[in-house]
Amino acid sequence: MGNLGIRELAQKAKSRLKNVSANLDAIENNGTVKRASLSQHEYASIASKIKDEDDPLYKKVEKILERNPDTISPIGELIDKNIYNNLNETEKERYVLCLSKKYAKFKEKILSEKNREM
Repeated sequence: MGNLGIRELAQKAKSRLKNVSANLDAIENNGTVKRASLSQHEYASIASKIKDEDDPLYKKVEKILERNPDTISPIGELIDKNIYNNLNETEKERYVLCLSKKYAKFKEKILSEKNREM
């Protein structure tokens, strides 16, 4: 098998992986499903939903916003001092940027959920 054959097989495998969609195969008489798959988008949205709510920072952000949505230094409250003190300057910057990005994401999500409830 030449290079062309290997490329063709790789393309077919890649397209099979890309085209995984919500489908059900071989539903038996008793209603059970032998095989079910989710599209990448559905899997990603489920995984991200689980991640956000399970993240320990999510609960901290909720508490901060319950206390005062206009807190002056929420990132300072989120910083884990034990971790932060053991980082060099560039790692500290990266850590703070990561925290601020998560804070903004969680804040937006929490406030939008509260607005939907009202």
